[in-house]
Amino acid sequence: MGAEIGSARHQSPHCGRRKLGLARALVDDLPATLAALGRGDIDERRAEIIADGTRDLSHEDRASADAEITRELGYLGDLSQAQLEADIFVERLTGQTIATAVPVNVDLVVSAETLLGDDDEPADVAGCGPVPASVAREMVIASPEERTKIRRLFRFAETDRLVAMESTSRTFRGLSALLIRLRDRICRTPWCNAPIRHGDHVVPVRRGGRTTDDNAQGLCEACNQVKESPGWRHHTVSGPLDRHEVETTTPTGHTTYSRAPVPPRAPPEPTWQEITPGRWVLAA
Repeated sequence: MGAEIGSARHQSPHCGRRKLGLARALVDDLPATLAALGRGDIDERRAEIIADGTRDLSHEDRASADAEITRELGYLGDLSQAQLEADIFVERLTGQTIATAVPVNVDLVVSAETLLGDDDEPADVAGCGPVPASVAREMVIASPEERTKIRRLFRFAETDRLVAMESTSRTFRGLSALLIRLRDRICRTPWCNAPIRHGDHVVPVRRGGRTTDDNAQGLCEACNQVKESPGWRHHTVSGPLDRHEVETTTPTGHTTYSRAPVPPRAPPEPTWQEITPGRWVLAA
C-alpha cells in the first residue's frame, strides 16, 4: 500500500510508506496533532516531526505529549536520536569514533578516447555525476596508495545503450551485477532515488525470465520486496538495441515506465544555423 501511495503522489515508495505510517500515527495516537493539521495550524512536515519524535513512547505517554505539544505549537528543538544512531552505527561498523580512514571505492565510467587523450568527453563517477576529462585522466594515474579502480563501459551510439552481456547463472553477480549498477545508477522504480541493492529479474526465473541484461533492473531492497507482492507486474518493453525500459503495473492497474539514464557521452559538435536570412548562430 505504501508503494502505491508513493506512485500516486509521484514520490518514492519510501515516501509513500512514511505517509502511510504518519496517517496511522495521527489516527491512532496523535488526535490533537491531526486536528491541528486539519485546521491548518501546522503543516505536514511539522506533523511528521511530532510523529517521529514521539514514536518510541507508549500509547499513553504519546497521547500526553501530543496534547502538550499541540498546545504550545512551539519550536520542538533538535531531535538528536537519529544523529546518535548514525554515530553509533559508524563506530561499530568501522571501529572508529571519527571515521577518517574508511577506504572508498570509486567507479569511473570513461570512454577509451578520453582515457587516451584523443577526446575531452567528460567521464562519470557512479553516484556523483560527470567529471572533466582531465580529472578522469588524473584519477587513472593516481598513486597506488589511493587504490583507484577504473571501470569502462561502451555505449551503442545510435540509442545510448550500454554494451550488453549474458550469463548462464540464475543470479546477477560479478561483471553482470556491475553492468546493471552502472547502467541504472539508482533504483529503477519511478521516483525512488534509493541506492541499488539487488540485481532483479524483471520477469522472474520461475516464470521463464532469463539472466540477461535485457531482463535485469537495479532495485533497492524495499522495491524488490514490493515487486514480489501479489498484483505487481513488470516486463521489458525496449528493443535489443534501445535504451533499457521497463513497464510496471500496480495491483490497482496504474502503469509507469522506467528508462535507464543516458550514459556519459560527448557533447554534439556545434554547427552554424541560419535563423533569419543572413543571420547565423552557432548552435549545439
